[in-house]
Amino acid sequence: MNAAARSLLTVARRSPQQIRLCHEGFTYKGENLPFSLKNRRLFALKFILYCSIPVWTPFLIMRYNLIKMR
Repeated sequence: MNAAARSLLTVARRSPQQIRLCHEGFTYKGENLPFSLKNRRLFALKFILYCSIPVWTPFLIMRYNLIKMR
């Protein structure tokens, strides 16, 4: 039996009560996030950094290597 079939069996064995209670405890949207959403400017800054660093990293590495070759 492969891993996908085993994971489907474990999900099928759970009772509806367990599935219903698995997300209990979160009282508002964003409570399960590792940062606060109350300060909008700080959240915007974190979001911009989170999205821009992975995009620009390869270009910065390539620029560094091209400058180093000179």
